[in-house]
Amino acid sequence: MNYKLLIAIIAVMVLAIVGASIWIGITLREDTVVEHPYDEGLKYDAIQKKYADLGWKVVSPPSLNKRQRLDVWVYDKNGAPLEGVTVDFVIKRIARSDAKRYRAVQAERGRYGAQVDFSAPGYWELKVNVTRGNDTLSFDNKMHIDE
Repeated sequence: MNYKLLIAIIAVMVLAIVGASIWIGITLREDTVVEHPYDEGLKYDAIQKKYADLGWKVVSPPSLNKRQRLDVWVYDKNGAPLEGVTVDFVIKRIARSDAKRYRAVQAERGRYGAQVDFSAPGYWELKVNVTRGNDTLSFDNKMHIDE
């Protein structure tokens, strides 16, 4: 039996496996999801701390008739109605990019609303931006709009 030939065949096979692994690794590499993950993580932590420190809460209706006025209730850390804030709505259909913006007005203590144009029934995304001074928090909700 020729051991030199056997060793040469094994060496060629090992090199072929290593070469194939490198080629697969290069062609199937994942793209960068976040450019600077550490910095993004720090920003995320700062935002979460801001939410926890302010403790604001927004309650929106789970469903509405498309002709009804959209009202949300905003509460402070202690559960009391939050007054003296600016509330904006950003609405869009699920999986669509054409967002509409509305400025809500205070209807009563802690209740803010606007007449919103829901063009079609179905599920909608609602972002409620609450601002007081230099503090702004965004609350994401989903709601069903009936005919």
